[in-house]
Amino acid sequence: MNFLSYMKGNICIIELEGECTFEWTKQLSAYCMDTVGENQPKAVVINLEKVFRIDSSGIGALAVLAKHQPGKIALCRPTGDVSDALKYVKLNQIIPIYPTEAEALDSFQE
Repeated sequence: MNFLSYMKGNICIIELEGECTFEWTKQLSAYCMDTVGENQPKAVVINLEKVFRIDSSGIGALAVLAKHQPGKIALCRPTGDVSDALKYVKLNQIIPIYPTEAEALDSFQE
């Protein structure tokens, strides 16, 4: 799994690429926590466009991140099986999920 992060104003965008599975959950959690700790964003958007597989461990890592993120968090651009898995476990009841990054960013404009 590859990770990339950048700031758009005071919102941190984290892009994930590859498989979000058990083998990667420790690295995913550490990367996200370090990135959030370093940048202190008001919100975090996790872009899942390039994630082609997610298992229960990956979903759990996202839920834990939402619990420990001091600001708001949103997911965006899940596709195919990843989108189906997130809907199946009703992750959208914990973390808002948007079809585009722009919509996720707009959700933080209050």
